[in-house]
Amino acid sequence: MFGTFRKHQNWLWAVIIVVIVISFVIYFSPNVGPGRGGGGRRVSSELGSIDGQPITIQDYYEASRETQLLYFLNFQKWPDNDERARQMGFDVDNEAKMRLIRIAKIKAEKIAISDETVGELARRLLGPKVPLDAFVKEILAPHGLTEQDFERFLRNDAAIQQLGSVAGLTGRLIPPREIEASYRDEHQEAALDVVLFNTSNYLSSVTVSEPALLAWYSNNAALFRVADKARVCFVEFAASNFLAEVDKRLTEITNLNAQLEEVYSKKDPESFKDDDGKVLSKAAAIEKIKNTERKHMAMPFAEKKANEFAGALYDEKQHRVENLEKLATAQGYKTRVTAPFDEENGPQDIKVSDEFARTAFALTNKDEAIAFKIIRGEEGCYVFALKEIIPSYAPKFEDIRAKVVERYRFAEAQKLARQAGIVFQTSATNGLAHGKTFTQVVTESSLKATALPPISRGARDVELPESLYLPQVKNVAFGMEPGKASPYIPSMGGGYVLYLRSLLPIDETKMKADLPQYAATIRGQRQNEAYGMWFRREVERADVPALRPTSRSSAPPRQAPPTRPKQRS
Repeated sequence: MFGTFRKHQNWLWAVIIVVIVISFVIYFSPNVGPGRGGGGRRVSSELGSIDGQPITIQDYYEASRETQLLYFLNFQKWPDNDERARQMGFDVDNEAKMRLIRIAKIKAEKIAISDETVGELARRLLGPKVPLDAFVKEILAPHGLTEQDFERFLRNDAAIQQLGSVAGLTGRLIPPREIEASYRDEHQEAALDVVLFNTSNYLSSVTVSEPALLAWYSNNAALFRVADKARVCFVEFAASNFLAEVDKRLTEITNLNAQLEEVYSKKDPESFKDDDGKVLSKAAAIEKIKNTERKHMAMPFAEKKANEFAGALYDEKQHRVENLEKLATAQGYKTRVTAPFDEENGPQDIKVSDEFARTAFALTNKDEAIAFKIIRGEEGCYVFALKEIIPSYAPKFEDIRAKVVERYRFAEAQKLARQAGIVFQTSATNGLAHGKTFTQVVTESSLKATALPPISRGARDVELPESLYLPQVKNVAFGMEPGKASPYIPSMGGGYVLYLRSLLPIDETKMKADLPQYAATIRGQRQNEAYGMWFRREVERADVPALRPTSRSSAPPRQAPPTRPKQRS
């Protein structure tokens, strides 16, 4: 299928080198192979059906590979080794099932993509300097993907784009008059003044009496209750333990220095600084780039070891914290116990994400106390078990009196700010109704008004006072009439009153120049919305179990046994 493509492959290696540098961590990952990513699940044999046609293991396997390849082509990293995938909630299993539905619709609509089109897409994607053979060997093969996977991905993705164009066609049918009206609505600007009532300005007016303080504390005692806390026993698989293995792999890259130089040349030299903020020399900056990559590359090795340990732990008959401690001792690993931490803040003695605390607090049964989900931190990977939950309790007033006083004063200052804001808003409404200007009302109230930059409904980046939230200001402003004042609006820092001086006229010349691109954007958005609505209906009709599974019991099939154990429910 790539015959024509191959005739034009007398290209240089420049681009492929860049790709390898960007995804260095992946290229040398010790746990490469088909089907990894998005949680390490294994696929069930009951895959369901779409439009009455059963989904085969092979169908699912191919969709999973294509999903991982799509992620790589977007982010230059594979989803199983990219922290962004975890942060975004990217789930290979779920996305593969979604792709299966799209592919089924392609077949139903008999959308065919020619070999010539596939070859052209490959040329555009890889660029004029990347040989297909090199891309397959250096990028796809280490992750168990083949040239056939790449070709099938291109063909299916082109067909999916065509499917989206057809299914969302109705969204593009927008009359020019409606587009112009939408442009005017989105771009018309409001000229605004604001009077701020910051809580901090009223703190000095608050007096604290013991009876009032105790009464307020009695009504708000729940604010000071100490939350449940957990202690967990964990084994850390530090990435630093695998730097020697990484260095060994790095020696295999014959043009490593050239690759590092390429990374350096693509960034502003001023962005490379030492711990004191001083700009590094080129040599020092390149060394810093190398050390950063070494740490990143070591993490998959740590994760592999953590997986092996968790797998052995899962095979134990009991899943108690004692089993983790016993196995760690037997395998020569050191266990540590965290200081007590709550779910909101997490442990402070190790550098981990919020996921660590969430996982810990989900472990409530002492017989299922082990978290088999591998948690990555800044320094390595962690396998842990719940040691104990320390129940919530209410501290004595005497022990937290200073904190109570601080919260009380802030709450009272908020009340004073609100009262002042409401008094002013009433004065402004009455004054404006009797022909006074807003400036006169503000002056008579011994306050200060601030003129805001012009704001439109479509504004995304407007410099406002710190206590103002742009979406809220837009919502209030465009619900007002010119020459009127808003009600008192509470905000994070206290509150404010807006005054709409006028709605500014549209710049007709600019609108005329902007309309073609604006129309294309609006039609594209409407097309995507129409396609999204159609696709949601198709998902509801499809008989595909667990489009977002909650257990760890399903994943793309592998050619080797999975190293990550599933979570028992």
